[in-house]
Amino acid sequence: MLKTLGITLSLLALTACNTVSISALNLQQARIAPATAVVDEQLYVIGGQNLQGPQGTIEKIDLQKQTVTPLATQLLPRTYAAAVNDGNGLIYVLGGITRYRLQGYETNPTVEVFNPQTNEILYSRPLPHPRRAASVVRVDDKIYVIGGSTMVSRPLFRIAPSAKVDILDLKTQTWSTGADMPQAAETKAVVYKGQIYIVGGYNFVHTLPLFARFDPQRNTWQKLESLPFGISAESAVVVQDKLLTFGDYRKLELVMEYDFNKQQWQRLENIPFRPSRHQGVARVDDNVVIVGGTISGKDYMDDIQILPEAIFSIH
Repeated sequence: MLKTLGITLSLLALTACNTVSISALNLQQARIAPATAVVDEQLYVIGGQNLQGPQGTIEKIDLQKQTVTPLATQLLPRTYAAAVNDGNGLIYVLGGITRYRLQGYETNPTVEVFNPQTNEILYSRPLPHPRRAASVVRVDDKIYVIGGSTMVSRPLFRIAPSAKVDILDLKTQTWSTGADMPQAAETKAVVYKGQIYIVGGYNFVHTLPLFARFDPQRNTWQKLESLPFGISAESAVVVQDKLLTFGDYRKLELVMEYDFNKQQWQRLENIPFRPSRHQGVARVDDNVVIVGGTISGKDYMDDIQILPEAIFSIH
């Protein structure tokens, strides 16, 4: 069981389809690689990194009220973490890296559970295989932590891609291990009709055109037709019957779409997306909301990009 340790836009101005997303809202704290989760149509932006290093701050975005509110609650400072709604109003924050004064950056095994209603922080059992940049999704009453990378300090420091799949049963708060990914990588995962899809990735040698599907019931992977080219450092979200990706490590302006019905990939043009990589993304109130990110890797963005889902239905 969970244990209590402490309590601690205008929506979008679209003047033309080839304009860049403009929002009246901005994050209070610029950040790269934040985690995001939605509870009751409120978007929570968690952690990430800026000039001060990994952060443990939380900001709440309310699109209806057009407000961005920093919360008093502080989580463990971490970047390249992930967050997910457990279906009962709690947000699980998993993985990522934390900077310790003596050890440097280390992958974080702690699983924090944030209650937005009470601002209480709970803790679940530690992540069995701590990783940075893992993807985290929920299917029914289980959370899946997929891929990512580990930080190896000896004999020489290096970052190694992982194919691990860890599964947390929300009812019993116990971990199990799923079938390994077809290829070890930092990747992005989404859920569509009860199946988990991973798209793109990086194995610290190549950017990957990886596209595969995981069946949670059968615990099996199936490789699908690859992307036309490799992508990495993107964000990914499902809108109706389409999988959308935003950004890429080198092609910052890239927006890709996979049509589940047609089973086809295409590159979308004239989407009002500000080019970037390593952003957070979520669906809120029939909008795709993209937060934070970077352009060069040395800058930190406070952008809140709000893209109405309707603009994707015309493609």
